[in-house]
Amino acid sequence: MNYNEHTKKLLHFFEETAEKVAKKAKFVQRRSKITGSLFLKMLVLGSIELAKPSLHDWVRQIFNDKKQIQVSEQAIDQRFNEYSVEFTRQMFQESLKEFKTQQKIDIELFESFSSVYLLDSSQITLPESLEEFFKGSGGNRPKSSVKVQCVFELLQGNYHWIEFKNGIDPDQTYGPGIVDLLQAGSLMISDLGYFNMQFLKPLNELNFFVCRLQSQTAIFTGKEGEVHKRLEFKKLLAKAPKIPFELDVIIGSRKADRVPCRLVCIPVSEEIANRRRQKAKEKAKAQKKNITQEYLAMQGWSICITNVSKEVWNTLQVFQVYRIRWAIEILFKVWKSGLSIHQFAQAKSHRIRTELYARFIAILWFQVLINPIYLRTWQSQGTEISFFKAIKQIKDRLSQLKQVWLCVEKMNAFFCELEKSIRKICLKTRRKKDLTLLQILDNNEFKNSDCFILNNPIELLDILEKGGIYNVEDFFQKKSMFSKAWAA
Repeated sequence: MNYNEHTKKLLHFFEETAEKVAKKAKFVQRRSKITGSLFLKMLVLGSIELAKPSLHDWVRQIFNDKKQIQVSEQAIDQRFNEYSVEFTRQMFQESLKEFKTQQKIDIELFESFSSVYLLDSSQITLPESLEEFFKGSGGNRPKSSVKVQCVFELLQGNYHWIEFKNGIDPDQTYGPGIVDLLQAGSLMISDLGYFNMQFLKPLNELNFFVCRLQSQTAIFTGKEGEVHKRLEFKKLLAKAPKIPFELDVIIGSRKADRVPCRLVCIPVSEEIANRRRQKAKEKAKAQKKNITQEYLAMQGWSICITNVSKEVWNTLQVFQVYRIRWAIEILFKVWKSGLSIHQFAQAKSHRIRTELYARFIAILWFQVLINPIYLRTWQSQGTEISFFKAIKQIKDRLSQLKQVWLCVEKMNAFFCELEKSIRKICLKTRRKKDLTLLQILDNNEFKNSDCFILNNPIELLDILEKGGIYNVEDFFQKKSMFSKAWAA
């Protein structure tokens, strides 16, 4: 537990880098009691302690610093301007580059990939004064909201990319713009909202993907270079045997955008299927749309697509991997419940935007501090720490950090004691039914499971629609997966 490197990087960021960027962003243009370093430390550490800081809270933060500088609320308010927004925006970009961990967890399921990315977004409602900068949906919904687009790298536990977009912007249009940010040979796990052939097509060229299938997607059978035959997939699912199976398909209505992939189908319990159907009916009623019986039948299945080969994952392992997508949603919950990033006092737009960037600097710092502790705890104790509990522990001890700020030796000692306390009292509560993230990834239950591959889907559908009787073995080729090789 040597925190010397972490401490030096932290101090360099808040001191030297902050002063340099403050001048570059014109936040500091002449000598002032409120330096770039002091202002940034006030914002970041203060946002950890305070949910809706007032101007007086910021005055207290500055006065309680070692130098005990006295400033008025009016003076603080004046420092929230276009320059403070640009200063904290640039510091946020710096934190995205600087606050990275190098330690990497070894997971057998991901041995074939250079990185594993989770893509999702979280919406934050903002005061109406920010409508000019972050447009919301309007009407009965907020006039101003920001959609935080997040790419999280799972193996190292780093925020690979975070971007702030209009709340009204659809996720579907975001994916194509981030492909160039990804490491070649990496795996992307994304939500249904990002389903877009203009995203999947470039991903398929240099990377790998796992995502859910959009129900309106055109599906074809046949190999590349052959004539593709359209498959009426919804009809097939409505009559298919309730067993996990997959088939090789080509998806996409436009020839130029088509992508070959595995289409993986897993039946769900009747209880889950009925809940999905009820939700689908309620949504259709609210939107005044008709809903087909075939679509309702699809709710009895979980359906994913992937371009990862069968030699790497069998049918059930595809869904084992897709289950971990919720890990990024847990992080979003930590943002809101642990750091209150969604709560803002009514204030001018410059101040709120400045505070928004500062809060995300705090998030990035917390991640680079907590994640190595998380990995060490798992490797040495076989248990996982709760990020939410760890953040509460840091908040409780933050005043101690302020007291030893700038003293490298004492800061190192503080972080060592902090880790000891986190590993003792911030462990996740064990639940028999709910597996944690690493338990899911470490689970070899599906490694040797049977895999059913549907060879002739169009022929099978023709027989089913005519009411014919078929032998499952005639259409489903059963394989068993052993490690990474097909059984003979």
